[in-house]
Amino acid sequence: MPGCRLWRWPRHTPHGKHGGAEGKVTGTDADEQIIALAQEGADAAKLDNVEFRQGDACTCQWHEEYDLAYARFLLSHLSEPERCLAAMVRACRPRGAIVVEDIDFSGSFCYPHCAAYERYVEVYQKVVQR
Repeated sequence: MPGCRLWRWPRHTPHGKHGGAEGKVTGTDADEQIIALAQEGADAAKLDNVEFRQGDACTCQWHEEYDLAYARFLLSHLSEPERCLAAMVRACRPRGAIVVEDIDFSGSFCYPHCAAYERYVEVYQKVVQR
């Protein structure tokens, strides 16, 4: 299952790359191997304000600790996406932001018409809705 990212920025600094000069980024994922790969990448980039934790995005342990919660291609993989969204809201401070990028096939098309592509879209949407 994909994970969730949480950012904490000091109020007095601009929101810069990876949480700004004094900010912090916390990445979560249920998969221990994904956490290890992410940590390797952060170490290679010498990012000392990034940490990773294994966990379930739907049972977030944080309460009003972050300025931003971000999930990409996560909610479409969950049977109860509203639980994850509620956990993201709980993790954010008042006036914090929730950013979600997920699957939306409403603008998907193929020109010229292709029956195989139409079938792919139909099957993929059914799989995502599970």
